[in-house]
Amino acid sequence: MSLPINNLYIGNLILHINECDSTNNYVKTLLSKSEPIDGTVVITDKQCKGRGQIGNTWESEDYKNLTFSVVLKPHFLEISKQFYISKIISLACIDILNSYKKDSFFIKWPNDIYYKYDNDKFNKIGGILIENIISKNKIKYSTVGVGVNINQEKFNDLEFAISLKNILKKEIELKIVLKKILKKFDELYFELKGKSYSKIDTLYLEKLLGFNSERTFVLSKTNKEFKAIVKGVNELGQLHLLVKKENAWFNFKEIKYLF
Repeated sequence: MSLPINNLYIGNLILHINECDSTNNYVKTLLSKSEPIDGTVVITDKQCKGRGQIGNTWESEDYKNLTFSVVLKPHFLEISKQFYISKIISLACIDILNSYKKDSFFIKWPNDIYYKYDNDKFNKIGGILIENIISKNKIKYSTVGVGVNINQEKFNDLEFAISLKNILKKEIELKIVLKKILKKFDELYFELKGKSYSKIDTLYLEKLLGFNSERTFVLSKTNKEFKAIVKGVNELGQLHLLVKKENAWFNFKEIKYLF
């Protein structure tokens, strides 16, 4: 994929792989053999075994969507603040998708991107998988895997999946969307390097699905449903809820978000 870029960090080196099981797995192999520069991007046309959070798979039709990973060297970032990487890549994707249809895309905690329609109905358009390598109490590498549905029109057994083409009723050039996402990600990575945590938090909460509203959740261990008000996400990535007027924080695997 020919993609001239002049960003500070993200995308100045792009490795275009015709086919691989997953770009995050490809990055693992790359890191075992070399020392890629900060912001290296690995992108593929065919991702055979795309991975999502907690062992889930990511379906992507060949040549139709964006499936890529970005290698970061966020040595400056405290381990306790590693979720900020998820925040800025989510914001980058949301910002660009909203440029195609304003105020229609939101971040569903912890790592999904959803399209909102008909007041309060949602479809999934993207997902993020971040894998960190920790060494000597620092984040040595962060592999930021991204999948965004762009031109795929049909999804096997995925009732709530949607693409940009489904929404806009027209084909979108993949490399244009990619270049825009990488540019925005680069800008936000610069903000993160500058420790602009409050600014990033504010932007994130503006796009967090359900923020300051009551939503339904289910406890993973018991399958018990409960209602709570979404209050935010802390630096550890825990979802902050107000449950029966009491503050509570939950990790990724502890609860599921229902609509």
